[in-house]
Amino acid sequence: MPEDQIPEIKTLLEENFVRVNGKYKRPEMLEKEELERRRQQRLLREFDDILEKARRGQRLKDVRKEAVLAGFTQCYREKRFEDILRVGRKLHKRIVESSPEIYDFIDIAEAKVR
Repeated sequence: MPEDQIPEIKTLLEENFVRVNGKYKRPEMLEKEELERRRQQRLLREFDDILEKARRGQRLKDVRKEAVLAGFTQCYREKRFEDILRVGRKLHKRIVESSPEIYDFIDIAEAKVR
């Protein structure tokens, strides 16, 4: 059964905390912005991998929904509706049905492409 891919604990720590002297601590405001920027970059790189698999015709069963949403948001801003549809068509039905946001992006992309 396809599920949302959960990132490793190390990834979660790196995305949400700052490492100082070998220990993780809560970030200050400026550090939070930097962490969020890096997190978005990682999610978009992950989406690029997902998009590449979809272009090769692979079914997408185990994906990080957060990465799909970040990628769909970027594609929408750039009016890359075909890329949204390309990934959406390869996502497992349960992933789409369990995420109204993913479903909405696909639905809007279909309307824009017609």
